[in-house]
Amino acid sequence: MFAKIKEFIKENHMLNYADTLIVGVSGGADSVCLLHILCQLQEEMGLKLFAVHVNHMLRAEEAEQDALFVEELCKQWDIPFYLYKADIEMMARQRHITIEEAGRAYRYECFEKTIEQAGIKEKAKIAVAHHKNDVVETVLFHLIRGSGMKGVAGIAPVHANVLRPLLVCNRLEIEHYLQENGLTWRMDSTNLKNDYARNKIRNQILPALEEINAGSTAHMEQFAKTASQYFSLVENLAKQAYYKYVVEEKAEIRMQLSLLEKEELLIAKEIIYMALSACSHATKDIGSVHVEALKDLFGNQAGKCLHLPYGIIAVREYECVKLMNKEQDRIHQLLAKQLNIPGETALEDDSVFNATLVEKKNMYEFSKKIYTKSFDYDKINGALCIRPPQPEDMIIVNQDGQHKKLSRYFIDSKIPAGKRDSMLVLAREKEVIWVIGMRISEAYKVTEETKIILELEYKNTKE
Repeated sequence: MFAKIKEFIKENHMLNYADTLIVGVSGGADSVCLLHILCQLQEEMGLKLFAVHVNHMLRAEEAEQDALFVEELCKQWDIPFYLYKADIEMMARQRHITIEEAGRAYRYECFEKTIEQAGIKEKAKIAVAHHKNDVVETVLFHLIRGSGMKGVAGIAPVHANVLRPLLVCNRLEIEHYLQENGLTWRMDSTNLKNDYARNKIRNQILPALEEINAGSTAHMEQFAKTASQYFSLVENLAKQAYYKYVVEEKAEIRMQLSLLEKEELLIAKEIIYMALSACSHATKDIGSVHVEALKDLFGNQAGKCLHLPYGIIAVREYECVKLMNKEQDRIHQLLAKQLNIPGETALEDDSVFNATLVEKKNMYEFSKKIYTKSFDYDKINGALCIRPPQPEDMIIVNQDGQHKKLSRYFIDSKIPAGKRDSMLVLAREKEVIWVIGMRISEAYKVTEETKIILELEYKNTKE
């Protein structure tokens, strides 16, 4: 297996002589195997290795033992060891993402921190221990989510400065290698629980597929390779044709109607996907269903519109389909900002929002200031935006969940029409959580069940 991995590294141009590698080491079989392989190559290729272990604080004593195991292993093999620790569950809540996503994001933050702390001046590479089984799990996970060709193309052996030398091996080969070399590893008990989507795929779906066809895992891994080749071809052709049909401006993107007439459908759909990504500056929540819906909009009559993730509005015009980010497209777009939680958010008019997260205690003292409010953070789902009011805004006005159009609330509160556009609201999409300086939504008030409180203070230096 060592010879196979060495050849795989060579084929994919992963390593050069005297490279510096940051190696992610959890203590599990995969990462111990990766570290051992790189140690065998260290002298031959003059590699400089640094091991990084992250304690996600999800498994209490077991996680502490994992860290000690990796630290001792690094001492035996004379590899610099860097330990990081963070409450990933809390981080996931703060960033409004899953625990898996938060863990992955923090690990890569730790890799970059290690480069700084170790004083590495030369360009460092990052080595992680994904293998063939991870490719299959990823393919199924993306298929279930409704991904396009890019999602089912698996995991790339090299992406930017991230290397995956074990992608040529499966899990059984890795465990056999460790046993042959007399190496031990740690077992993560959470891998046996089906609380996470990937664990269900690994523990339930893949074994069931193997019962149907013993070669199903190998076939899906081969399918991912083929899909990657097809996607690479389509992506390159789409990049070459993109600016024939797409005009990018600051607040909008326009796609010519001739796109679907002149280009092959696969190329046209990839161009649509690229335009969506450019408008949203993100891709996580954009799937094939959104690309298909946008494609169908090309055939509709002028004036038809479509609401898409990240606040994007697509409008069918006479000669094009226009994508707009509704936050950026408003008159007061400079005032629209996503709220940093926790932290400070400064607006263009010199006003500042300070957000703090605190655990609720029995004697929690509420502020009586009109510009300092407390919210039930447990009920907040999704990013919060500070912005001017919008026509479709609504606010919950009582404990029964009854909502009222914000424009109606302004009328009832006798707010002059000329003053409304200069006001600010804290909102999640079209749901207003706080009309700044006035009331907050009944849906987000602190209750007996509240565990985490979001304290938000607004200051305007001009006032």
